[in-house]
Amino acid sequence: MIRGILFDKDGTLINFESCWHQVLTNTFSDLENDLLIGKKQVAKLKGLSGYKEQGFVKNSLVQHCLTSELINTWYKYLHSNTPKGTNTPSYGAIARVLERNALSDTIEITLLPGVPELLRYSKIKKIPVGVVTADSEKSTIACLKKTGIHDYFSFIGTDNRNLHPKPHPQMAQLFADIHGIKTTDLLVIGDSECDMAFAQNCGARFVGIKGQYNRTAVFRKNRFPVVSDLREIIAVIS
Repeated sequence: MIRGILFDKDGTLINFESCWHQVLTNTFSDLENDLLIGKKQVAKLKGLSGYKEQGFVKNSLVQHCLTSELINTWYKYLHSNTPKGTNTPSYGAIARVLERNALSDTIEITLLPGVPELLRYSKIKKIPVGVVTADSEKSTIACLKKTGIHDYFSFIGTDNRNLHPKPHPQMAQLFADIHGIKTTDLLVIGDSECDMAFAQNCGARFVGIKGQYNRTAVFRKNRFPVVSDLREIIAVIS
């Protein structure tokens, strides 16, 4: 019996590409214009991230790493490759540019098909729901509020240095403890292999989301169901 649900955010609750492509397009522009990073260096940052002018490279860094890890990857590259006599932007400066764009009102955030229906069903059935994501706390909360689904969630686990990120089971255990249930009573819903490993590590059930940039064959190989509309999951938990 499913007694709690943990969602990933990007690619599970919201459309990953439409949101984060806008965020990164604006961020790379600001890195060049505001922090005065050269065009060639910005092009390298795009490549490291898996960013293309139209979409992303499949299974790339930006799709699965922590926000802090993405920033650190950029910072390390710039620190090692900035021309002599040129100041390297600090980690904090880069982080502020990314967060400013992630929180911008101009970013369109679209819920994936079936998200409202599944959340409403979970509320009616009194099944607690949480979100565990690699994104920052500010960005995650802003996203959930902007899409009108924030109040459904009793637990929001984010890129936090005080907590282990997925696939470590710590955040699943915290969520389970809050609601007095076992992690084996949980359903994890996500679009990445990290989400699948997260579910396996805490003994939860898992449902994979079919996306443009993930490898759903891995989910099926591990005998986990794959859906393209979250309404399909209602049958799993009913």
